[in-house]
Amino acid sequence: MCAQISQVTLVIADDNREFVSVCKLLLPPEFELVAAVHNGRDALDAIRRHAPDILILDLSMPDMMGTDVIEALKRRSVRTRIVVLTMHQNLAIADRLLTSGASAFVIKSRMARDLLPAIRAVLAGEQFRSPMHP
Repeated sequence: MCAQISQVTLVIADDNREFVSVCKLLLPPEFELVAAVHNGRDALDAIRRHAPDILILDLSMPDMMGTDVIEALKRRSVRTRIVVLTMHQNLAIADRLLTSGASAFVIKSRMARDLLPAIRAVLAGEQFRSPMHP
């Protein structure tokens, strides 16, 4: 009898429904999207309900900013790893997020190129940051 390999589970939290749709299309079959939410409070609720392996998190959302979600998850010692997905191309912001609890920083304009490598790096216990131009 073979042991079944469990899928990598993900939650996407982004108020832009178009980006959520694109994220879904980029996910290969071995990743299971367990929830897609559109604000920070719903992100925390989805993490509590599903305990996913990965949270793909936008920084600028209604009700609760992504940075507040990261802080709340850090306080709760949640094991879900966080991939920040943002429009902000700022090295200082990326470094601050990566030291405060996020595992990856992906710029939305590079999402098609960087999202899967970021998720795979995070699953391997590494950090990832999209390349930025000065």
